[in-house]
Amino acid sequence: MPSFPPQSGKPAGDPGSFEEQLAELEKIVEQLEHGDLALEQSVTLFERGVHLSNACKAQLSSAESRIQVLLDPEHNTPDSMIANLEDTPECQGHWIKASVRRDGRFTITNGRNGFSRDYAAR
Repeated sequence: MPSFPPQSGKPAGDPGSFEEQLAELEKIVEQLEHGDLALEQSVTLFERGVHLSNACKAQLSSAESRIQVLLDPEHNTPDSMIANLEDTPECQGHWIKASVRRDGRFTITNGRNGFSRDYAAR
């Protein structure tokens, strides 16, 4: 007969890593598919499985959102604002200059290409 409750090494409320949660969920599915548990044990395992499934979905959604931000050009710095495009020994080490005015406005200038942009303080 399968062990009960699942042995994760963590208290039931401690979520653990994504990988640990997924491994525990897989064990729960195996135990439920085996079909030799008492009704109350099956319901308790099912509840834990739903909890783990939701936690895994939330972590996957968070990871997907973080990846989307990285891939979305609107959230990435345009090349015109990057001083050093290359990460090689030949990199010339260009500069970025910030000039701040008394009214809170400031200008950022890229030494690589001379690109300059003005900003207003919030």
